[in-house]
Amino acid sequence: EGLFQESIEKYRKAVEIKKDFDIAYNNWGSTLSELAKLKQDEGLFQEGLERFKKAIEINPKKWSYHFNSACSYSLLKRVKESIESLDQAFSLYPEVVNDVKTDSDFDPIRDEPAFKDWLAKNSGNST
Repeated sequence: EGLFQESIEKYRKAVEIKKDFDIAYNNWGSTLSELAKLKQDEGLFQEGLERFKKAIEINPKKWSYHFNSACSYSLLKRVKESIESLDQAFSLYPEVVNDVKTDSDFDPIRDEPAFKDWLAKNSGNST
């Protein structure tokens, strides 16, 4: 847990120095999400989502930021928001569907009809 906290502090300092440092916001969000998984802490997932939102605000064309948001929404069992984020990621990088099929972060919503529909609709469109 100590390494997570050290990383979080470094990302916090990085964005103080460079307010539009989208990569730092994304990595900060990822670190918070990993810590949230470890601690099963919904609040940390929410904090991570706020960092992903900031990264997307700065650089909306980065598919991985949308994908990371989708993962966090899935882990919170927020199907609609996860699919909306996946739509954004897919529009920028259709091959993301291959990651979605295997990433365990989507296991909490994998059996949801809307998620199954999204996979079926988009699976034929990736290369």
